Amino acid sequence: FLPPRSAAFPFLQHPLFHCIQAKKKEGTDADDLHGVKQLILMKDKEEYQNSIFIVINSEKEFSNDAKEKAGKANIILLNGYQFANLLVRYDVELGL
Repeated sequence: FLPPRSAAFPFLQHPLFHCIQAKKKEGTDADDLHGVKQLILMKDKEEYQNSIFIVINSEKEFSNDAKEKAGKANIILLNGYQFANLLVRYDVELGL
């Protein structure tokens, strides 16, 4: 996803990206840390320096390891309930 550069942000040397890792799981996601690690690898690339990083998981909770690693890397974690709440709150149409 590459949004156009905005005249409001001429100081940005790279475009602003929203990097999202989404996972649909049933039961407990024993590998939620993997999504966090994937985004951490992206954060090191110069073209993603102005990006927002989000992991969305349909489960209720993230593991403590995923929470800790995401917190240190400034990665946003959203569970399924939080994600659905945002869709409703901001009246997002999915167009499915």
